[in-house]
Formats: sequence, C-alpha cells, structure tokens
Amino acid sequence: MGQLGWHIDLGKCTGCNACAIACKTENNTPLGTDWRQVIIQEGGIYPNPKRIFVTMTCLHCEKPSCLKSCPVGAITKRASDGIVLIDQDKCVGCKRCTWACPYGAARFIHPSIPNP
Repeated sequence: MGQLGWHIDLGKCTGCNACAIACKTENNTPLGTDWRQVIIQEGGIYPNPKRIFVTMTCLHCEKPSCLKSCPVGAITKRASDGIVLIDQDKCVGCKRCTWACPYGAARFIHPSIPNP
C-alpha cells in the first residue's frame, strides 16, 4: 500500500463542520481535543467579499517534522500506509510537535481531561 492522505475539494466546502464532528465522534476524543477543525479565511474587497473554509487535520506528511521534533519517540509513521501516529502513553507533553508542524495540525491532549 502507498502513502495515504487527504484529498478535499475546498470549493465545495460550506463550512458546516460535519467533518470535524464526524472526526470527533469516530475517534472519541475528549472535550477540548479536536483533531480536525474548520478555519475560515476571509478576503476580497467590497463589494465582492470572499469567504473560504479550510478543513485542517494531520496531513500524514511524507517526512513529518513533528516526528523529528519529538524527543521521546512518541510519534511514528506507519510503514504500511504512511499514517502518522502519536502514542499518548509515551508523550511527555513538551508540545514540540505542535511547534514543528508547518500546518498547525498537531494537537496536544491535556492529561487532566479524562478520555471517556
């Protein structure tokens, strides 16, 4: 199998946040932890304003900078499909991955919030 990733037609995105809700539901993430978010970008000049919705999540990069930044090896890249994984049991919460990700996709799960 090759490298998996995302292909999203942003021209069709209406900003409904269904993708973010589905991701939260599927992954059962705790309150305050969202692995997918929808960013609103506004631009244009009156009388032609523009609004673009961009759905953001881990892009499972070919050479993830978050993986290189992790001092404890909590981030790995699965060889079979290229998916980037974070082992929450190994993570020490230094947040270097959040600073290293050029897309702002890496998220830190706060240890005081229980995962149901």
